[in-house]
Amino acid sequence: MVSKGETMKPVIVLLRGLFREQRHWGEFTQLLQQSQSGCDVIAIDTLGNGQVAHRRSPLDIETYADHIMAELASYQGRPIILIGLSLGGMIALACPHRGTLPLQHIIAINSSCNMSPWYQRFHIEKVLMGLWQAWRWRERDQDTSLIEAAILRFTTLSQHRNQRLLQRWSQYRKQNRAPISHLIRQLYAALRFTFVPSDNVTVSFIAASQDQLVNPECSQNMAKRQGSQVHFIEAAGHDAGLDQPQALCQVIAGILQCPEYRQPP
Repeated sequence: MVSKGETMKPVIVLLRGLFREQRHWGEFTQLLQQSQSGCDVIAIDTLGNGQVAHRRSPLDIETYADHIMAELASYQGRPIILIGLSLGGMIALACPHRGTLPLQHIIAINSSCNMSPWYQRFHIEKVLMGLWQAWRWRERDQDTSLIEAAILRFTTLSQHRNQRLLQRWSQYRKQNRAPISHLIRQLYAALRFTFVPSDNVTVSFIAASQDQLVNPECSQNMAKRQGSQVHFIEAAGHDAGLDQPQALCQVIAGILQCPEYRQPP
């Protein structure tokens, strides 16, 4: 039997970014659960990715948000905290304006919106360099995915040569077979995203100071519009949860003001 206290536990919902699925969080999900023992930590796939890769990715962020809010309907009555990385952050920021399910807190990590110039939101030269380096790196293992190798190259500082991780991510791609058209549609939706500040939910922003894909100024611009602040994390690239999972847990704990936070083992 589930106690009333258990049913009222806050739910932390993790949303991944462009062309990513919940498994790409890696150990971060477990570390966050350990550090936030008073909450239930879950991850949900966004439309066109992971378990819902068979569904076509929408061309607007609002439809992704509708899907997430529908998935969260079963948690009605429990405090809900949305934490989104990159595209996942955009979706999280759109959720308060979609439906009536109350949200307690939103944290957007390395995200952006169309109030910033495109060259700050998407460093194309880093992407092209990542593709070139990934092609050369992949020559040693033709069974791995060029796409996954490139993503590792331009989103992480510390894991871009992790061959075992590349093999695991390549296996995810073979299993779910999300088409490239989903990547294009998600990118189009991201580039169109307009951030509307929320009055009825607390919104916080985290930016990796060494993000090579999205300029941290994008987070600063949104925080200024929201009347919030940006919490910076050092020695991490765009995929902060992969580069610095424990440090990211600590920053999140500070934002949520959880005194019971303990450093994950």
